[in-house]
Parts: sequence; structure tokens; C-alpha cells
Amino acid sequence: MYAVISDIHANLEALVAVLEDIEKQGITEIYCLGDIVGYGPDPQACVEIVSANNILSVMGNHEAALFDDELIDAHFNEWAKDAVYWTREQLDPDAKNYLAKLPYTMNLPFNAVGVHSSLNNPEEFHYILPRYLDNAVGTFVQMGDKSVCFTGHTHFEAAYACKSKHAKSKRRFGIAKWTYGLVNKIPMMYEPSPKEGEPYELFNKNKYIFEVGSVGLRREIIVQGDSTSKINHRASYAIFNGQNVTYRKVGYNIDLTIAKIRDMELAPKIIARLVSHLTQV
Repeated sequence: MYAVISDIHANLEALVAVLEDIEKQGITEIYCLGDIVGYGPDPQACVEIVSANNILSVMGNHEAALFDDELIDAHFNEWAKDAVYWTREQLDPDAKNYLAKLPYTMNLPFNAVGVHSSLNNPEEFHYILPRYLDNAVGTFVQMGDKSVCFTGHTHFEAAYACKSKHAKSKRRFGIAKWTYGLVNKIPMMYEPSPKEGEPYELFNKNKYIFEVGSVGLRREIIVQGDSTSKINHRASYAIFNGQNVTYRKVGYNIDLTIAKIRDMELAPKIIARLVSHLTQV
């Protein structure tokens, strides 16, 4: 059994809270899906904790941006750019060297693979979202003989299943009430908001993509009556035991994180956007 975390985004308070919760579950094996840094106020400390705890990680777009100005210019907006430039100044040479060597993908136990975004050209960091289902299809194709792919990048939790033509189960991928659709003639289902604490059982010969949300900048869809809103809430991560995946959510001292952001040496409008990004989108 192991834990999968992602998108820490230099949020020290959230990272410490999640690691403490993982320890309470009796789990000692942890993998990270990138974006250890970016946006948040404690990039150096978060890199040191991940490294010191032997948490294997892949490269996220915020790590890649530290070493690639073309990536920044092509894909980062003004406030995200300033956050990257600020982060560069906070990291010592050892931290930069550690981040520069991160791979884009990694094999995980129980026939799984980890990536920051999509396995389809992982260095391009394509989003897997309901409106970008082609990226899910590309990931299923690139998985090869892997049964499970864990991803981050979106900051949402989500689950996708692709039914193998060889699968014998008739239980709609083993998970009821999923939205269903044929994408590029591949039978696929997805659930945009998996329930906390509810194990998702894996069925033989199907393939699955699990987006694990975010430790430091998690987003959640809240439905109230006829309206919906997106907010950042508790930190999230996933646990995999080889048979099912379970999502967990953890509270942390968000007020302290916000106070630290307000002390970052950035333009006031950038500070305001970072705080907004943490508290409500």
C-alpha cells in the first residue's frame, strides 16, 4: 500500500498535514506527481522535505518552468510568471539540481504509472479534464500494459475508466453512476468528483486514470441549489493497495499560509491573485 500526492505548490502547512495523515494510516511509501514548487511561499522547505523523506517525484510544469523561459512565455499568465521568477530566487543550488533531474514519468507498484499530467507527450503538460477527453484517451493508449495511471495538474480529484474488450465484468467498470461516453471509439467513463473515503475497486483488464487533486492548491466543485462554484479547500491525496484507490482530504492551517503569501516580495496585484487562487477561484 502506498500514498500518491501531487501539486504541493510550496504550501508547507498543507504538506506537513498530509504527511502526518499518511503516517497515521500506517503508510511509509509515498510518491509525488510534481509541482512541488510554484505559487506558494515555502518552495525550499517543501523540496527539502520531499527529498529528505525519499519521496520519489516526477517533473511538473512548475519545475520545468524553472529552467525553461520558453515554457513560461507560452503557457504561464502574468501572475504565474512572477511566481516562477520569485521561486527561482528562493531555491538554493541543491534544490534546483534536485528538481532539474526529476523524470517526466515513473513506474509505480501494482502495475501503475505516475505522471504530472497526460502520458501523451508528458513534457507538454496536457490537462486531462472532461472537456479534454482526448488527453485521457492518449493516456490510456500510452499506458501500454499498465492498469493504473495516477496524475495531478488539474488540482481536482477525478477518476476515469477505460473498458478493455477483454474485460468480463458487466458492472460498468465496477463503479456505478459514472458518466459514460464513447471517445474515439474507446468505451470510457469518468467521475469528476470521487467521494472521500470510498474505495474504488479495480476490475481486471480495465484501465484507470486517477487524478489525485492537490496538496497545496486543491479545487473542489460545490453545488448549491441551481448554482455551482469552485473553491480551494482541504489538501487531498490518494491511497492505492493494488485492489482499490481511496481519496483522503486533510485540513491544515490555511491562514498561516495566506499570511506567508502576503509577505512574499511580489506586486500587490500578484499577491491578491495568489491569495484568491488559494481561497476561492
